[in-house]
Amino acid sequence: MVRLPSELSAKNGTLDESFEKLCLARPDLALRQLAGDAYDETWKDAEVNGLSYEDCKQGLNMKVLLWRYDCFPEITSMPLDKKMNVVKWESSPFNILTQRTGKMALIEYLVWKEYPDKANMKLVITTINNLVSHLEKNNGKELLDGFCNDPFFSWLPWKKLIS
Repeated sequence: MVRLPSELSAKNGTLDESFEKLCLARPDLALRQLAGDAYDETWKDAEVNGLSYEDCKQGLNMKVLLWRYDCFPEITSMPLDKKMNVVKWESSPFNILTQRTGKMALIEYLVWKEYPDKANMKLVITTINNLVSHLEKNNGKELLDGFCNDPFFSWLPWKKLIS
């Protein structure tokens, strides 16, 4: 993952001039930094509350996805129960990964959704294929069939990456 120098990040809710220029020139790098910061902040909150990664990984991944959903009116206008259902299913590929890999994969997935040509597609596709393999090996064939064929899941962005 590309890391930005810390002096280029958002501080105290304001963007310094260098970070603002980077956002304009390379929004994918800015998104990686901000998504990583959101992930780390959420994880720190969980640790303070005594939670292990296994205890909170779905909530952690969901919260980072929800952070990004705030940028899309079609999602923010959804009723809360529907929005939570959407984010639960969208986070599923990242919930079976280790913390480090899950963080990197989730960040690249967010980049893929907004800047597809800038994303690490090998990592994103591997993540989706890992979910498929996991479901096939763990009695999840019915759910996998649903992801692939049920109109309920037609909105899932990563669905088109299932090979």
